[in-house]
Amino acid sequence: VMGSPLQGRVLKRTGAHAGDEIWVSGQLGASAAGVALLTTNPNDRTGLTDGFRTVNPRILLGTTLARMGIASAGIDVSDGLILDLYRLCSASKCGAQIDRRSLPVDPRVYRIADQLNEPADNYVLYGGEDYELLFCVPPAMTEALNDVSDATSVRLSRIGVITDSGQIVDQSGTFLPKRGWDPFKEL
Repeated sequence: VMGSPLQGRVLKRTGAHAGDEIWVSGQLGASAAGVALLTTNPNDRTGLTDGFRTVNPRILLGTTLARMGIASAGIDVSDGLILDLYRLCSASKCGAQIDRRSLPVDPRVYRIADQLNEPADNYVLYGGEDYELLFCVPPAMTEALNDVSDATSVRLSRIGVITDSGQIVDQSGTFLPKRGWDPFKEL
């Protein structure tokens, strides 16, 4: 894919600062959970694997955030929420604290996790191929997100805050390991 960005309107991984709020679009975990279900039942036709089979990249949302200059940094969630958050934090030289209770989990994830007797966190935090956007917004700009959500018809959820700690932890201070989707891993 080739293209040219609008002058000065590129949303990069760099630019997040301590105090910025962390936001994510859509819902998380359905693709990774769908892959897990398909590995045990390749012929699944229940609709539970639709999160893997149907991809809806957030191109309009990304271009709107860049054009409006609301987000300080951003990345797509293609290799798992935590791994991609590590990448953003590394590029911005910062850390993060996320609130697991605020994560927008696709309801299919819980059904698949129960069926496979696996923790849903594996899919939500460390899965991959969600193709949602993870982005940071200075607190003074968060009111504008309602307009962005309405204009793009995409649900946006505040899931945490950028810190200067250099680590990624949850709301209780528990360290979240750097891992995620490995596209070269044999299934």
